[in-house]
Amino acid sequence: MFTNYENIINIRELGSNDLKELFELIINKNFIKNIKSYDDFVVLIKEIKEKNDYKMFGLFVDDTLVCYAGVSIQTTLYYKKHLFINELNIMFEYDENYSSQMIDFLSDFALKNNCHYLVTYDVYKHENIYFYRFLERNKFIYGDFFRYIKIK
Repeated sequence: MFTNYENIINIRELGSNDLKELFELIINKNFIKNIKSYDDFVVLIKEIKEKNDYKMFGLFVDDTLVCYAGVSIQTTLYYKKHLFINELNIMFEYDENYSSQMIDFLSDFALKNNCHYLVTYDVYKHENIYFYRFLERNKFIYGDFFRYIKIK
């Protein structure tokens, strides 16, 4: 945990006790529209975690979840071993700097796991303008259908 002048910021792995707050963030803020109930959400999270090396991280500001990242370590011919960002959601009424702090955290996590890239889907402006702006702001490079950042 570290202090940012006025707010206490904490980034940590999320557990089953955090699912209700996570559901509120990503469903009620309309980040994901195809999950209709909390029970469906819990079943899907359990399935994803069982079938993949899926990790969930949350950035909390004064004990409020404001940013979520769902990631998995993958290996492909193109990027070799890398950290794939499956989901990244942030409450935009909060300082945009928090998304950069999450990327810094994920970069450190990737390096600790011998990954040298952060990779995510390429998003067109009309699909999700907020995520598109986030990718631009954090200098993700265009690849073929994906965006990536080379880390150390």
